[in-house]
Amino acid sequence: MEDGVWIACEGTEEGHVPDSRVHRYDREIGFSISAEELEMCNRNAAIAQAERAARHRSKQKSHAQTVSKWALFERYCLEYHPDAPYTAYLVELKRAAEDLVGERLHFQAPPALLVLAYTKFLRMADPSSARPDHKGSTIRKYAQTAVSSLLLEFSFVGSNPAMDKRVQDLLDEYDDGEESAEAFDVEATMPKLWTALWALRGWGIVKRLCAWSMLLIAMSIMARASCITTFCPLIEDTRLPKARHWDKDGLPKYIIICMTDWKSRKKSNKGKKYYLKIHRNYLDETYCPVTWTLIYLSYAGLESGPLFQRLVKGKGCLPVTDTIWCGMTNHWFAKAGIRVQGGGGSEGNPRMPASGATNHSIRRSAAQWAGRCGAREMDVRNAGRWRSMAILAKYMAQGAVQREEYEDDEEGPREDPIFSMFVFKKVTSASDGGLDIM
Repeated sequence: MEDGVWIACEGTEEGHVPDSRVHRYDREIGFSISAEELEMCNRNAAIAQAERAARHRSKQKSHAQTVSKWALFERYCLEYHPDAPYTAYLVELKRAAEDLVGERLHFQAPPALLVLAYTKFLRMADPSSARPDHKGSTIRKYAQTAVSSLLLEFSFVGSNPAMDKRVQDLLDEYDDGEESAEAFDVEATMPKLWTALWALRGWGIVKRLCAWSMLLIAMSIMARASCITTFCPLIEDTRLPKARHWDKDGLPKYIIICMTDWKSRKKSNKGKKYYLKIHRNYLDETYCPVTWTLIYLSYAGLESGPLFQRLVKGKGCLPVTDTIWCGMTNHWFAKAGIRVQGGGGSEGNPRMPASGATNHSIRRSAAQWAGRCGAREMDVRNAGRWRSMAILAKYMAQGAVQREEYEDDEEGPREDPIFSMFVFKKVTSASDGGLDIM
């Protein structure tokens, strides 16, 4: 690819990247367009040239990644499902792109069952192995995200096979993020994240304020990435306390956010309001979720919609998506030194996988932090909305061990420094609408 334009090349040429049959056909011939647009292209050479040039350029910033991931799905279809109708369609796309003849073909999305089979294949490509080939988060990127990105590029208006319930249920089954996410020490790491936030290049003030507010809220409610993106609380549902619960400096002692859904919520409870009280941190305002959330909302001028939004030039404020939030934290965590981004990838030099903290580390670290602060398991379960106590109890126990290390110090007991920085406070209880509406 040169200057954002894709150029055909041989696999041995330097700088080449994987291509896909769908994208090659789109560049060389182009999928069918409306009769009106086709007539305009046939009548005016300049319009035809503009339409052709648009097909050669990257459609979005992540276009190269979409092409690469989609090419892997095509190879899977060709090797493992050679007789499937969709594989025949891929074969026809290649033939047409090479011959440069025939009427334009319609763009087709893969059937949900093929995506389902591919998802299962990625989990255990080698049946003899007792260990999964890929983590759930990786499978989601190569199956669900890759398909969704492709459909978005081609403005597909039909149903998304990657969002088929069978695919979603299988991905949820493979979601081993909580077990594999690496926790970080809140007391040692939060100052690093604060410093790194203001050193990130290309981030505007609204993005920085949004990121810091998201992190602090996520810590307070032990949020998965989807809790504050896909299922993000609305500004309209956010409550401020009565006048007697405001401090003399003009800030409230707490704010109340409202969730109506999250990833593991029971179907019978979806849509029911679940209020979470976010308390002000008087120990160190650098780590105060109330202060920074109100500063962010005021600076961004937001009065409605999702609590967390991003400013896009020419388009105004748009919601922060799950993918964007995870990308932000990956970049941010690497800058703070708690994550190593993957790299490399060439013949004889295999790509090094990323390591260290991920977005899901926030949820795990927050549970450990609560245990370190001496919180009750029930309060933590209500805050993080856990369905099971098994994983939660393990995380909290790890946090309690950290606290005990200070209590059993060889030079005598001393207070854990977390108690002068940022302490977990319960955000809801069963009587306020807790476990009964989980």
